[in-house]
Amino acid sequence: MKITRSDSEHLVIVDFLYGPIVVCLILMGACIFFLIKLLSQPLHLPSDGVELLGAVGGVVSGIIFVTVYGKRCVFDFDFARQQLVWKRQGLFGREGGTLAFGRIICAQVQVNFSKATDPDPGPNTSRLSLVTASGDLPINPPYVFGQESQAQAACDAINQALSVSIPSNHPTSTRR
Repeated sequence: MKITRSDSEHLVIVDFLYGPIVVCLILMGACIFFLIKLLSQPLHLPSDGVELLGAVGGVVSGIIFVTVYGKRCVFDFDFARQQLVWKRQGLFGREGGTLAFGRIICAQVQVNFSKATDPDPGPNTSRLSLVTASGDLPINPPYVFGQESQAQAACDAINQALSVSIPSNHPTSTRR
């Protein structure tokens, strides 16, 4: 998540997980290469069957990962028009729209804590979301690891740019 423009006319936030997507695509390429290598020679089941299943599983899980996390989100707060123009584009579709500033209550970092009863809870995940009159509009839809500080910086920038007074029942950071 990155603030790509911040001036008197626009505040633009762009979110795309470059690192994990690149790693996933490299690993998918390796699985596809291994799959082609396996299929170009006679199969000796059951040993080649396990390798074949692993290569196919790697490609399928990579496609699922890229589909879920490979979305580029752009949120453009246009101060002249007093509206947010947003779009989210992925491998299999796109969505977007406009939202008047008057319908935005505040920006909020939502943190999904691991269960306290879990012996190895792991790291927390977070996302940045706009709280609107009709519900939440996530800026980065999936909860992701390690972006809480970036999300909080963007949240503060949005709330300051929109000059919103944050209601007590909508803190800037919530725990789920």
